[in-house]
Amino acid sequence: MALGTITVAVQGGDKPSTPMYNQILNFAGDADYPTGGTPGFEALVRAKTGKASIDIVGATDLTCDATHKLEYCRATDKLMAFVRATGVEAAAHVDMHGVTFTLNVVSI
Repeated sequence: MALGTITVAVQGGDKPSTPMYNQILNFAGDADYPTGGTPGFEALVRAKTGKASIDIVGATDLTCDATHKLEYCRATDKLMAFVRATGVEAAAHVDMHGVTFTLNVVSI
């Protein structure tokens, strides 16, 4: 199998005026998960890190023992939850507030 043409979609960190940030964040899950994901994740990260102008490039879920896996959708700025065993999005109103998630967030 051969990969197709690679294009650079986002780039940062190549000079002092364009830094790239990497933060490991711990937080409790959504108590009432909305279908399609929790909106406004970037604003939450900006407020918590004190970096008001960052743009999230992506996030990797580092949580190993949870029944749900989180994924960040950059196009919609939503943090989505999927059932690990099936890969299906979590049902509406699922309570995940008892789970501490760990995300590696990359931003520019």
